[in-house]
Amino acid sequence: MQDASYTTIKRKAYTLSEFAQCFGKHRSWAYRMARENRITTITGFGALMVPDHEIRRILGEVPQTNEV
Repeated sequence: MQDASYTTIKRKAYTLSEFAQCFGKHRSWAYRMARENRITTITGFGALMVPDHEIRRILGEVPQTNEV
């Protein structure tokens, strides 16, 4: 059996609540950002999620592009 401490999984997307937590905001802020198309969101498996590149873009870690 493999110990969980040896396994590292890089998340590719976060829920809107997790996205809001990254910025110290309430989840309603994240939903408003999504509704106003101020952030890129993806849907899948019944959940609205924010790709990790969107968080990095907001934090200024990657250049803004027109890619979706």
